[in-house]
Amino acid sequence: MLLAPDGASAVEAFRQREGEIHAVLLYLVMPGMDGAEAFRELRKLRPRVAVVLMTGHNEAEVVRGLQEQGLSGFLRKPFRPHQLVAALEQALVA
Repeated sequence: MLLAPDGASAVEAFRQREGEIHAVLLYLVMPGMDGAEAFRELRKLRPRVAVVLMTGHNEAEVVRGLQEQGLSGFLRKPFRPHQLVAALEQALVA
């Protein structure tokens, strides 16, 4: 597992270790580069990477737009561990 404090760091970590990463969990609201921007950058690096977005905010339009761009999954906080596992499993088999 790799952790990043913001979207730009997440994209850079992915760039450096892309072959080792099978799925990415992103928060929608992050400092600097937000989750939507990070998602688009990750898609440029690997178009089919599994990305699950998490948010506690009501950003339905943003999420809908990202789903149209191939977002693998979405979780609204708070969520339970089994929901996270299910979202990751679904993202990885899609």
